Amino acid sequence: MGIEVLEKKGALRILMELRHAPKPITQLMKDLGLGQDRVYTSIEDFKTNGIIEDNKMVDFPYSRTINLTNKGLRLADLAYQMEGQLILDSPNK
Repeated sequence: MGIEVLEKKGALRILMELRHAPKPITQLMKDLGLGQDRVYTSIEDFKTNGIIEDNKMVDFPYSRTINLTNKGLRLADLAYQMEGQLILDSPNK
């Protein structure tokens, strides 16, 4: 995995959102205001790189819940710290 996985638009926001709790993909799209293609692309990239786990329900209603792996949680924590530093260093604070 290289940094390019995190460079895609919305990728860091998805990580930070999942830091709070696992979520269904549709809820991620709604909460972040991101389109289906963008979310699904990031989810597949994250899954390939061991950042998230994709839990598919085998019974109705067949939802998919996404949660962070330990690796994903560490990355999300770093993203959260970076955001905090940007806010602290903002000239408009």
